[in-house]
Amino acid sequence: MDGEEIYLINELSGCLGELRALINTKNEGKRRVQRALTSYDGDGKLFEALTLFRLKSLFDDHGIPTRICQSDGSPSSSFVLRGGPGRLARERQDERGLALPGYIEIHLDDGPVELHNSVEWPDRLVGYGAVHELDISIAEKPACNELASWYDLDPRQQNRIAPEHVPLLGMEIKFHQNVATKALGREMTGLAYTTCPVIFLLGTSMPATEIVMHQIASLSGMARRGIRASMCITLWDYEEKRSRPWREGLVRDFIKIWTKRLRERHRAIHRENREAVEKV
Repeated sequence: MDGEEIYLINELSGCLGELRALINTKNEGKRRVQRALTSYDGDGKLFEALTLFRLKSLFDDHGIPTRICQSDGSPSSSFVLRGGPGRLARERQDERGLALPGYIEIHLDDGPVELHNSVEWPDRLVGYGAVHELDISIAEKPACNELASWYDLDPRQQNRIAPEHVPLLGMEIKFHQNVATKALGREMTGLAYTTCPVIFLLGTSMPATEIVMHQIASLSGMARRGIRASMCITLWDYEEKRSRPWREGLVRDFIKIWTKRLRERHRAIHRENREAVEKV
């Protein structure tokens, strides 16, 4: 990471500390600070931005080049965060001339992938324009290009989006929500089943209960839906008031699963070409 990126991450972390101090003052005592923090998350975007750049730094630490891009793919010196669930766009500006949300490009050996926040992905079960937001998503560039033009298609055409154009990684972030209920596991199961990310992550500010962790881990059993791995990650340490280190090997496992998926695709294409030649 360069100096500007490190500065941005430090600023985001600092904002969480300032938020704690502000709530502490309003509540006139430290005993009520934790309860106040768990009931407010700055609309979730501060934590979402911090998580996005934590992912970027994981790839940087593995020696994988990344860069901040504007929505049209051109390099940018600043990052525009998507403020709510929305479409992935390739235009640089909206009709008012304002910059559209950008993304982080990750340069893997087999081609670039894109890291986005709050993108609405197609519902692969219902179809016909139904969408679901993923707080964080990583996808291949062709998938992102197709998604950008998918939203405005006729509903009959929307059902034809290529089956391989799904998120490589989908992540849901729960900053202050109750992470001890079965309902959360059911919600995540439905989200994963309909958006079909190859890897699904649930990031929480407090450790999830065993039952929720088991529910999330079981999602990797939905291989027919394309889900190869799933897990919970605790992102924040309330005792130390700092980010928790992420599980070692997350980037390595991501690359391994992505590479295996590419090989399977190439074999399928080769098989189709061979069968076509044999028919001729």
